[in-house]
Amino acid sequence: MKVYVINLARRPDRLEEMKAQLDRLGLGFERIEAVDAKTMPRAALDDAFAPIGPLGRIGAGDKACTLSHFKAMERIVRSGEPGIILEDDMALSEDFAAAARGHEWMPEGAGLVKLETYQQRGLKVLLGREVARLAGRGLHPLLSRHTGGGAYAMTPAAARRALDWKAAKRPAVPIDHILFNANVCDLAATLAPLQLEPSVATQRKAEFGSDISGVRAEVVPKGLAYWKRETIRGWYEIRLIPRQIVAFIGGARLSAPRYAPETLAEERG
Repeated sequence: MKVYVINLARRPDRLEEMKAQLDRLGLGFERIEAVDAKTMPRAALDDAFAPIGPLGRIGAGDKACTLSHFKAMERIVRSGEPGIILEDDMALSEDFAAAARGHEWMPEGAGLVKLETYQQRGLKVLLGREVARLAGRGLHPLLSRHTGGGAYAMTPAAARRALDWKAAKRPAVPIDHILFNANVCDLAATLAPLQLEPSVATQRKAEFGSDISGVRAEVVPKGLAYWKRETIRGWYEIRLIPRQIVAFIGGARLSAPRYAPETLAEERG
């Protein structure tokens, strides 16, 4: 599969690091120039999004990041072939190459596969029964929120569906919630993403930090507005619980997402 790396023009250091990892794995890539919140007019950014959503206001950095991902999806649609979209601060497992060398491992009908783990202490996600395997790792329906949009495989049909959704309504949450949080976005429910467990990618926050965390502070409410936002967020977190209970009875399981940098032998599972 074609690998698309989203990268800001002002971060050649990140691009070089991603190139080194992909070279080591024997993989080429195409760079997608990221939308930069520091240079794009704020009015143009704001016009592309709803003023407020289930998680509150979206920061300029998250808006720019979201638009960058849609640019990458446009490339997948034009190519007519499934592709992998990467942010430029990812650590890649040895088995990432197995995911990128073809798309035959994607189950029929699957349009979106989350290849990364967002490593957050205490995080649990609800995974359905395994539907396929890749390099000793399981592919499971993702039945709860699992944010982070740093590495995922997508078919042209799924990318087209996402672009049509964006054209029909202004996004109200950032890209990782759009794709991987059905609690707050109907598109995530429609795309029915799969999760690779353990994953083949994870964010390298320690080395690179974040280019958007600073501008996120601009939209954090204070006082009563903060508690109002948290109450609304809480409602969206629990609204799918009845459906998740049914899935749990049907064999779904809670799992602490894990990133495995080493190669996993198939027989180890």
